[in-house]
Amino acid sequence: GMGTAEAASAALAGINPVIGALTCIPVYLIGKEMFDKRVGVVAALLLAFLALPINTTVFSSGNPYALAAFLIAFMSYFLVRMVKAADAEDPSRKAVLVNALVAGVFLLLAALTWNGFRFVAVLLAVAMVAQIVADRLRGRDFTTVLFGYTVTMVVGVVLAAVYYMPAGLW
Repeated sequence: GMGTAEAASAALAGINPVIGALTCIPVYLIGKEMFDKRVGVVAALLLAFLALPINTTVFSSGNPYALAAFLIAFMSYFLVRMVKAADAEDPSRKAVLVNALVAGVFLLLAALTWNGFRFVAVLLAVAMVAQIVADRLRGRDFTTVLFGYTVTMVVGVVLAAVYYMPAGLW
């Protein structure tokens, strides 16, 4: 019969292409949120044909990349919504907080799925700095967006640390 490890990797190999396909949804939502429906569709199609999700699915002996990409794509969608809420004429702190918290939860799930997630934390920090610089140049208040990014990072990174540190994986 199949051992536990083989069964687990067979299950992952089977579910990875499904998750890979589902990742088109948050990518479409990001494009739609940032630009319009057309951009969303193009972005989703580009993702669908990207080499990485294809390379890391069936023949990958079941690694976590497909799921991590799916979770990070959803995190990105909620971050875009958070930045949009913070950039509105009348920024809603509640909308910023809710989207930042949801993005943080997706970051946390990605972190627990894939321990190479530090790369995402670095990207988030870069995005945050870029956003602050852009807001400063436009003379906009950047405290709300900074608050949002901070919430996302705290939820995603601090809670992941709570899990990884006792396990000696940090």
